[in-house]
Amino acid sequence: MSAALPSRLEEDRWFLTPVSVHGESFNLYTDTAGGIFLFSDAVHQHFLETFQVHEDGLEREAVRLPEFQPGRGIPAPISPAHLYVVFNYQRQTLTPGWQAFRGWSGMLGARWFAGRRWMLDYPGKRFLVDAEPPAAGARLPLGLAAPHNYPRVAARIEGEDLDLLLDTGAMTELNGPALGKIADGRSKLRAASLIVAEVFQAWRKRHPSWRVLEAAEMGTDEPMIEVPDVELGGLHAGPVWFTARPDAKYREWMSQWTDRPVSGALGGNALRQFRVTLDYPAAAMYLERP
Repeated sequence: MSAALPSRLEEDRWFLTPVSVHGESFNLYTDTAGGIFLFSDAVHQHFLETFQVHEDGLEREAVRLPEFQPGRGIPAPISPAHLYVVFNYQRQTLTPGWQAFRGWSGMLGARWFAGRRWMLDYPGKRFLVDAEPPAAGARLPLGLAAPHNYPRVAARIEGEDLDLLLDTGAMTELNGPALGKIADGRSKLRAASLIVAEVFQAWRKRHPSWRVLEAAEMGTDEPMIEVPDVELGGLHAGPVWFTARPDAKYREWMSQWTDRPVSGALGGNALRQFRVTLDYPAAAMYLERP
């Protein structure tokens, strides 16, 4: 039976907010293509016991999630059952110029999602575990490669099939001029979809009518392009803004952990119209319009 987890949806990005049996609250960012860790100040704040693990030839400090209050908890990762401890300075080094990490206790990433079924109900603002696959809607294969389980999906844009990392935690921070031009009344820090520069420039050349914002992203000055329609298993989302990334970021770096090479990432700004069910055991993603 599915269970709703304590959660918050903020600019199409999911946070889980469990409360321990001692009444201590956590603020955990979820990211299907991210790491799995707690910041060291959260570990100390919640008096969690740490221990050493030897993995991939490295000694690392690890911690387990505490016991949570009934109805206000979240599951631990299946295997291994621990999270890593990351020192606070990485709040700055992970995202230069961003303030995004300041309020986080940590991140629940790819390894936390692996092995279970989840529903991320964007319109209904519900985050469920042990969700049953829906009877209707679109079904897409979910490419998964052990042991990392970074998910890959196929999207169709202007008749072209693209393999993209499914990255529910992908985000961008718009600078002032870009925010003014979009003028949607939303926060500058928001969910994003990402695309390699080669594809970005090809889209721009073939579709001069598509809106482009130059030097739009805080800290990187990367441009953004508005794609009118993204097809996912026969369903359509759009328009969707894609932020450019260097080719090597995805073609080489992120593709190390996916089952086949990817050219970018599909984020919450493309999924926001759907109830998204991620069935890791069956390697499938389901999309429904509520």
